Amino acid sequence: MRSRQIGEKNFDERQVQIRGQVFQHAFLAAIVLLFANSMLQAFGVEWANGYMQNTTMACVAMSIFVIEALLRGVLFGKQENAWMPVLTFAIMGLMWSANSLNFAHMEIPTTFSKTDIYVSYALAALFFLLAIAGTWAYVAQRRNRT
Repeated sequence: MRSRQIGEKNFDERQVQIRGQVFQHAFLAAIVLLFANSMLQAFGVEWANGYMQNTTMACVAMSIFVIEALLRGVLFGKQENAWMPVLTFAIMGLMWSANSLNFAHMEIPTTFSKTDIYVSYALAALFFLLAIAGTWAYVAQRRNRT
């Protein structure tokens, strides 16, 4: 198959097509999440403050992309090192962990609720799981190449 240059990463035509489908799925998931959240707000259900709601929906949509791309084998290009996305997920997990600990050890300000602390814990766990899954997928991909 012919290679096609996308940014600095090389993907073959099949990978480019699959990545496009994965992006579409993540985008549709984001739309569904935004619609569901707007319906909850219309009925008076506020499960977190606005910042945490938006951040959570964005992180869930991104996670859908990463997990589907990992499962379909198109997250990493032919010559891409996995350390950058995996390191990014690990750093995001550390940031959300620090955010959670900050919430847990201070008096809750009026703009944040107890739910926001649990959402922060969940986002930290999500990013750590993405880092672990990315590392696992990259190691498996490297083993299959040799």
